[in-house]
Amino acid sequence: MDDKHMTIKIFDDKKSEDSYVLWSPVENKELHVVTSKGWVLQGEDSPPVLLEENKKYKVSKSVSYKIHKGSGDLILGVLAL
Repeated sequence: MDDKHMTIKIFDDKKSEDSYVLWSPVENKELHVVTSKGWVLQGEDSPPVLLEENKKYKVSKSVSYKIHKGSGDLILGVLAL
């Protein structure tokens, strides 16, 4: 049986955007968007993707990502694959 668990990450919109500049996951992950208003995820050499509530996105350990700040907090469920 798999012992996978989901971690909740909260990005506070009151922090400066510089706080969320770059993210390089150490393993492949799946993001479950709980709350997002205008937050954007952009992988290196990829176009930006609007993070929509109740949708899932896969991120690869071999890619660096930038999270562009929206309004309100960004709440993600993060599951290691």
